Amino acid sequence: MQRLAEERLRQEWATFKVDDQKRWTNYTLTTEEQRNELQRQNEKLAEKITSLEDTMQEIQDLIQQMNAHTEKTLQSILTLLHESVTTYERTVGRSR
Repeated sequence: MQRLAEERLRQEWATFKVDDQKRWTNYTLTTEEQRNELQRQNEKLAEKITSLEDTMQEIQDLIQQMNAHTEKTLQSILTLLHESVTTYERTVGRSR
């Protein structure tokens, strides 16, 4: 009777170990799949961030170019105005 109980206990233990190994394998696979998916998402985010940084740099460069062009244009207008005022003062000064 005791031998039968021991044999039954061994079989139950073996079944438990097999089931436990299956559960552990499933857990490991699921965890690995989740980790891989997170890694893929992180890589995509890193690519998007890099792309945004590149675009941002291009925009900053364009803004600097626009500012330089605007400054030159305003400087040219100011020079023309100054020349006009100078010419006007000379003309009005000679008339008086």
